[in-house]
Amino acid sequence: MLMGALAACALFTGFSQKFSFGVIGENVAFNIRQTLYRKILEKHQGWFDERDNSPGALTTTLASDAQLINGVSTEGIGSIMEALCAVATGITIAFIYSWRMSCVCLIIAPFAAITGYMGAKRHSGIGE
Repeated sequence: MLMGALAACALFTGFSQKFSFGVIGENVAFNIRQTLYRKILEKHQGWFDERDNSPGALTTTLASDAQLINGVSTEGIGSIMEALCAVATGITIAFIYSWRMSCVCLIIAPFAAITGYMGAKRHSGIGE
């Protein structure tokens, strides 16, 4: 029963997270497009004669750049928030069950992360 309740809770929170960040991202993209379009319309006529400001280039900018910003902002923020909540929940549960072991793990965790990064760097050739 407890696992079923936890699964339902995870389903609800996962859906609400994706939906909320999706709506926020679409609103951000819409506002960026609207502002960019308004600024384009305020330009003088000679500005449109330049090669970089052709209708095709401006349309591509309106379509792709705003969507790129939308994807970077919403997907990144959603993943970061999910990871932070998972870490906070894990630390809370750890301190509830054994605060001494939790303190030892929190002290050792940075060293484990640094050695893991150094091992990945050595094996993948990062930084060469």
